[in-house]
Amino acid sequence: MSNLRFLLVLFCFMETISFAQTPSADCSVAGAQKITVGQCGITFNANQALGNPASPTCLGWTGTGQDGWGWFTATGTSTTISYTNTNRDAQVYVYASCGGAQLACADDVVGTGSEVITLPTTIGTNYFIRVVSYSGTNMTGTICVVNPPSNDNVCSAVSLTPGAAATCGTNVGAGSAGDYTASCYSVENGLWYTVNVATVPATLSISTSFAGTNYDTQVSIYSSSNNACTGSFTELACDDNSGALSLTTLATAQITTVGTYFVQLDGFAGATGNFCIQANLASCSDGIQNQNENGVDCGGVCPACVGGTGYLHPTLGLQNSYNGSCMVSTCAGTYYDNGGSGSNYSNSINSIYRTFCPDQAGRCLTATFTSFNLEEVGYSGGGALTGCYDYLTIGYGPTQNSPVITGRPTSYMRTGAENGRMCGSTMPVNTSFTSTDASGCLTFRFRSDGSVTRAGWGLTFSCAACATGPNGTDNNDCINATLLCTDGSFTGASTGPGISSEGCAGCNISENFSSWYKIIVSAPGTMALNIVPNNSAQDYDFALYRSNSCTSLGSPVRCSYAATSGTTGMRPVETDTGEDVYGNGWVDDLAVNAGDVFYLMVNKWDPGGSGFQVDWVFSGGASISCSLLPIELVSFTGVPKQDHIELRWEVKQETNLSNYIVQKQDEGSEMWKDIGMTVAGGSNAFYVFGDENPVEGNNYYRLVSVDLDGTKDIHNIIVVPYRSGPEISIADHQITIDGDNAIGYENSIEIYTVLGQKESRYYIIDRSRDQLKVDISNLQPGSYILRLAGNRSKLFFVI
Repeated sequence: MSNLRFLLVLFCFMETISFAQTPSADCSVAGAQKITVGQCGITFNANQALGNPASPTCLGWTGTGQDGWGWFTATGTSTTISYTNTNRDAQVYVYASCGGAQLACADDVVGTGSEVITLPTTIGTNYFIRVVSYSGTNMTGTICVVNPPSNDNVCSAVSLTPGAAATCGTNVGAGSAGDYTASCYSVENGLWYTVNVATVPATLSISTSFAGTNYDTQVSIYSSSNNACTGSFTELACDDNSGALSLTTLATAQITTVGTYFVQLDGFAGATGNFCIQANLASCSDGIQNQNENGVDCGGVCPACVGGTGYLHPTLGLQNSYNGSCMVSTCAGTYYDNGGSGSNYSNSINSIYRTFCPDQAGRCLTATFTSFNLEEVGYSGGGALTGCYDYLTIGYGPTQNSPVITGRPTSYMRTGAENGRMCGSTMPVNTSFTSTDASGCLTFRFRSDGSVTRAGWGLTFSCAACATGPNGTDNNDCINATLLCTDGSFTGASTGPGISSEGCAGCNISENFSSWYKIIVSAPGTMALNIVPNNSAQDYDFALYRSNSCTSLGSPVRCSYAATSGTTGMRPVETDTGEDVYGNGWVDDLAVNAGDVFYLMVNKWDPGGSGFQVDWVFSGGASISCSLLPIELVSFTGVPKQDHIELRWEVKQETNLSNYIVQKQDEGSEMWKDIGMTVAGGSNAFYVFGDENPVEGNNYYRLVSVDLDGTKDIHNIIVVPYRSGPEISIADHQITIDGDNAIGYENSIEIYTVLGQKESRYYIIDRSRDQLKVDISNLQPGSYILRLAGNRSKLFFVI
């Protein structure tokens, strides 16, 4: 019995020795190195003469060189082989059997580095690995054979708990199959995570790093149309710090809708190893979107928001511009230099600006200073400033080129060549500035030199009623986006930023003079567009969002903030999806699917201008229509009555609809005014609304449908002429005139053809004080105009 034990021990020892041997040119199980799935960092050298097969092929290369063989037994339905060498260019091959068919190969063609193969495998089946030294000389390296991580697929994403300690793992074995295209990096080995957000608004931040290495992580955040992996994904944030990780990669996104959000992590240039990922949620109390409290750009919405500090002035420009932050719409709050209420401002702030606008229609923003102290050069004998080392200017309007406020006391405001620059410490407390611009906005621009700093400024915001302020109904705001139902081109003109700041993400960092449009894709294909200024010297930017609602736009899927004039847009010859001021004005076209909803924001850099034209370019069968709207509008008409205009509309269906708003525009005016609201009443509904205050002449109306989530769709415009006088109706070849003393119109009825020929083939058949009836059965079929002489009422009719 003791001899048997000795033999068993000896057998096990001999087997252990055979598994640890140097890779061999022999590809048999007995001769090659055995690798257990799940092992990494195993020494694996290619230093043997070529065995069978003699001429491996990978990426078109065939040849000879030193090689080594290994084998493994698959334990999963997918396996990843990663080989890292240090001194030669390697090729890695996988075979179905010893001397059998080649299943996969990898060759990075750049010398030393990592070769990675991920292939489908059958559990329990043996597979053979061959590593070949391209140069024909000995090569040293290590090998990993692993099953891909469980969250390599988006539908197997691992949940992250916000605020919890970082989750650490490995992306060794992860592949790119099923990954989503990211705007700031090329996905190669993405892993997936989810974060559940239960309270909004909030800031979601994701930090990642390859701990202890110089590898570069990349991360992006997505929303899903159905809060599941099967939905349509919209990128909300993307970050790649483009270098060795001395700092953690950070992506942040503003979350406005409760739901599940998806996170994709990737290693730059195929980097694999152990990494850590952490999620945090924070409530941003001060409304700053693209910077933290110190004015530092963080590529989205920052997690570091300090309650009660108010709005702070930025120190760095975004997207290579002088604009330091997204526009804020507000009529309240406090605003300080970047040092806040208790510290001095910083040195070397290079004329960075920030814009605030009213969030109410018919209002203009007022800034009232509570403190002011900026470094001046000195004062003259009369108390006037002799110059400013550090200075603030305030512009009436939403851009850095807005007219600067001037004409204030020279003790704190310069004149002459430096007109409008403010500095010193003599500004009285409660000094106010109110915008007189049509936008109602104020823009603050600050410069500091490199030496002395002071306490800076503090002010409070309020709004005052003004005749020039925004009206809240134009398509300057996304919620009032103009609905486009056909593929044809259209023209528009950007008139202002509106009363809400939306869509500030990606390369879009501001709304200056913006117009919003909504389209719904009815057939799949590819979409491009050309934005053509009527004046080629004018600079237009744009951002295109794929979203079902203005309340959750996310990041634009296409965006150009280029400082170029002339035509801009999307075309297939481009490869980028977003660009800053140094861009060429063009980004890539976009694949679209039926049912996709897009919002287009066209933004003009300077005030004024002659408008623009947008030409859609659809290919591959793509098209747009309004057939997928929450309502199907059958008709919208207006009928002039004796003392009012009766508006009628009919719909076939209403889905998730809240109400209708009737808007009116006076002739010669650009302003639309709400004149009434009607609650939605269900399918096959018919509505009637009376305008009790029609004007003489043409009355312009449009209908706005409001979804349950607040999204608005603006429908067609109708023109209803109105003249005070009797009510006229036509039916059954008979004209009826109703009204007090209707008989008085007996001798003033005139009927003309549309060509202006007066007709006499009609006659009075009945008359009374309140009603007059006219027989027109003798008129030939055609189109006619009825006019009451001595009264401007006209009626177009067809018989």
